[in-house]
Amino acid sequence: MALVVVAEHSGEFEKIIQLSERYNGFVLPCLGVHPVQGLSPEDQRSVTLKDLDAALPIIENYKDRLLAVGEVNTH
Repeated sequence: MALVVVAEHSGEFEKIIQLSERYNGFVLPCLGVHPVQGLSPEDQRSVTLKDLDAALPIIENYKDRLLAVGEVNTH
């Protein structure tokens, strides 16, 4: 049994990697950028290349530890 933990933006990447290190083999990290950014409906916006530019170096740094790379969509 394992837990797949998926990021929605680069601000969550480090915490997810830390969890995967703490619970090695149980927490499996997946990093990516959700196509809709923002926590509340008032703050929501479409993802931009700037968001991707922030995410890619971190994803590259952890590529050997990731279960997957991608985006999340709840719709």
